Parts: sequence; structure tokens; C-alpha cells
Amino acid sequence: MNHSCFTHPSLGVAIALAAATTSGALGTATNTDADLQQQIAELRDEVARLRSADDTSNWLTEQRASEIRGLVHDVLSDADTRSSLLGSGMNAGYDGGFFLGSADGNYRLRIAGRHQFRYVYNFQSDPDPTVFGGDRHRSGFENRRTRLAFSGHIINPQWTYQIQGNFGQTGGFSVIDANLAYRFDNGMRVRVGQFRQPFMREDDTSSGRQQAVERSLINGRFSQGRTQGIELSGRAGDNFGYAVTFSEGFRNNNTPWQAETTEFAFTGKVEYLVVGNWRQFRDFSSWSDEEFGVLLGLGAHWQRGEYGTSTASNEMFRATADAMVQFGGANIFGAVVMNHQD
Repeated sequence: MNHSCFTHPSLGVAIALAAATTSGALGTATNTDADLQQQIAELRDEVARLRSADDTSNWLTEQRASEIRGLVHDVLSDADTRSSLLGSGMNAGYDGGFFLGSADGNYRLRIAGRHQFRYVYNFQSDPDPTVFGGDRHRSGFENRRTRLAFSGHIINPQWTYQIQGNFGQTGGFSVIDANLAYRFDNGMRVRVGQFRQPFMREDDTSSGRQQAVERSLINGRFSQGRTQGIELSGRAGDNFGYAVTFSEGFRNNNTPWQAETTEFAFTGKVEYLVVGNWRQFRDFSSWSDEEFGVLLGLGAHWQRGEYGTSTASNEMFRATADAMVQFGGANIFGAVVMNHQD
């Protein structure tokens, strides 16, 4: 049997179009897959880059966090130190001067100061015509004293120290007291450094505790001033006080050892408290609430000038006796001085 193949014209066209369409669709799908693969690769690269950046950011964040933790630790350590100082009982306040002290009382620093300012008027009835043209009237303001003082004790209350300086009238600063002392259990004290020797009571009394505006002219002529040396002082019983010094002489403060001044000097002072208490005689004033008191004093000084130099050498001996009576609102003081120089 013979079979013949029959193809309808319109059907052939449809098959051809379908084949063409299928071929185009396959081509489009292939191209879309390639694009997707490329986009996926690009996204993977971007994710990797972001992850790398995120790791770096985390590292920076950890570094900052570490720095912050260190800063907080330092602050807390400082706060702990300060709170431990407060917690240990460290005290501060005012007791005749600003002070800082340890809780156990073994260390103490006291800060004090004094400023004395005045106006001075001077009149001379018969002035020297060669001085200021014979002007009878001389006056003006004056910074008499501007002082800053540090005192207290170290190690324990038996070791005491004193440092005091003065700003001069022209503004210069100089050290006038600088000494260290040790007080024994029996009340005896040894002091070394620069200090005011015990001799005339006016000079022994601080300039901040005087009754008049200034010390007397007699004191200005014969006073001991400050010196450098060693001193032994104390009290025998309740009414007898003494002090002995070995030094470089009267008014020899801040003088270097090699200067041609004094070979050596000895000074001694004894005082007897007839009635009253020692504290009330720290100043020249007699306050209304103080008890009646009498204090007698006797002092002597001998020094030998520098020998073996071209300058004139001399030996000096001075003695003084003084008495002070306080009536609880009024007081009387008197002193005599003897001076001999060879």
C-alpha cells in the first residue's frame, strides 16, 4: 500500500513559526542565565567587601572600647585613691592657720601668712640740711612685712619644722627661718638651722604679736636677730625655762660659712615664771580674760670675731634682764641691756 505525505500550507507555516519562537525563547533564556550568574558574582564580591569592611569596623570598635575601658579604669583608680585618702581620715581645716594632716597625726602641715601695711609720717624740728634738702616732713605708705610661713611635724609630733620667708619692701623674697627640731619625751628640744636666738624678749616675740606698731629703738640697736646654729632648750619644772645656742653670732642670718664674720658665738637665756602660765606670754598684749602673770628673764651672749683676716677683729659680750607683768587687760614691760666690745 502506498502512503502519501500531505502537508497543509497553513500548518507548515505555524510549525515553522513555532520552531522559530522556540529557538528564540531558548536563546533568551540562555542569555538571562548568564546575566544572572554575572550579577550573582557581583553580589558575592559586594558581600565579601562589606564583610571585610564590617570586620575592620568591628576592630576599630574594639580598639575604641579598649581605650575607653582603660580611661575608665584610670579615672576609677584616681577616684579610689582620693576616696581612700578621705576614708583614711586625712583632715584639713583652720587652727590659727590652714592645715593638712594625716589620720594618725604623724604628719601635719600648717600654712600661715602675715601682711603689715602702714602709713608713716615723720617730722623733724631741726633737720640736717644735707639730707633731702632739710625737709622736715617725710611720709609715705609702706609694706612693712609680707610673710609666708610653713610649719608642722613629720614622722611623729616630736619632729617639727619651720620655714618662713618674707617679701621685702621692694618685692624680693628671702628665707628668714628654716629649721628642724626634735623634742624629747622630757620636754627638752634640739633645734638646728636658721632661727631667732633667745636673748631680748622683744625680739623673741613675733612681729605679729607685738602690742605697739613696732619694736622699741633699744631693741633695734641691741637685738639678736636671726642666725644659723644649734640650740638646746627646755623647761625644768613648771616655772623655769632655759635655752642655750652655739651659733655664728648675732644677726648673721643667711651668711655663708666662709664669710669673714664670726669664729663662734654662745648665747644663753633663762626665764622664771613667777605666776601665770607660759601661753599668755607669747605676745605683748594682756587680754581682759587672762589671769595675772609675772615673767622674769636674764640673758647673756658672747661671740668672737673672725681672726687672721685683714678686717678688724673684735669680741663682744652682751647681757640683758627683763620683766613683764600682765594684769588681765593692762601690762608693764621693761628691759635693761649691757653691751661691751673689745
